[in-house]
Amino acid sequence: LVGMGANNSYIKLKSSGDDYCFIGATSAGDGNDYGKMYIATSDNTSEPIIFGRGYVHDGDSAPTITEDMRIASDGKVGIGTAAPDAPLPSAALILESTSTVTNAKPELKLIASGNLTDDYDLGGVFFFGKDDQDALISYASIFAEIDDESGDPASQDGALYLQTFKAGNNT
Repeated sequence: LVGMGANNSYIKLKSSGDDYCFIGATSAGDGNDYGKMYIATSDNTSEPIIFGRGYVHDGDSAPTITEDMRIASDGKVGIGTAAPDAPLPSAALILESTSTVTNAKPELKLIASGNLTDDYDLGGVFFFGKDDQDALISYASIFAEIDDESGDPASQDGALYLQTFKAGNNT
């Protein structure tokens, strides 16, 4: 079943009974194209959404699929496993080098581009906590800026700042 409308287009794939999955796109319907892609299963199934690679032998055979990732109906995400046991972590960014090459190391690059001038803020890392009323409180930051953007790379200067907050004030 293919649905084509002014605001929605989708392919609905029926598996059995009232169970189905669909792949589709929607827009806001107000003339602006805020296209969103959906991959979903019907509400009455607890089957996962599986991403993988494979092929179909013929029209009557089940496809051969190598699973790469799945999202279980309870929101747990598995990459390289068919039995995910946790949601995709959102509270941590871990950079790990598993290379056997000497001096291989993970890197995090914050790159600013465009019209870079003196005192241009290049980016930073900011540390927040939430109080009992869910208000964000800034506790510390590390940020970099351009001190002297002279146009000559050999004479440009940068600065790195560490800022902490004590009793609500910058220190």
